[in-house]
Amino acid sequence: MPPESVPVRGVRNRTRPGAAREDSIVINQDAFFSLADLEAGGRVTYTPHQPGNGVYLFVIEGSVEAAGERLRRRDALGLEEAGAVEIAADGEARVLAIEVPMG
Repeated sequence: MPPESVPVRGVRNRTRPGAAREDSIVINQDAFFSLADLEAGGRVTYTPHQPGNGVYLFVIEGSVEAAGERLRRRDALGLEEAGAVEIAADGEARVLAIEVPMG
């Protein structure tokens, strides 16, 4: 039985795991995909699942500040051996966090 899908809309100012489906692609890696929908002025802290993992942040919509960098629509930021990362939105924003092992 496939895992339940996570609603794409309606969850604000926190990260949630990416939706899983029976026909999802398999990548054979200990990777985590999380999505954050942020309100104007909203903040969320992404904490890696495993110490030493890297985190790649991709801004799908809006603009945010993360790790001291200003990111706008379609901007991305890669963080090696990332610790907790605070993401703050100027206006409504949607951010995808992709976490992967670095070693």
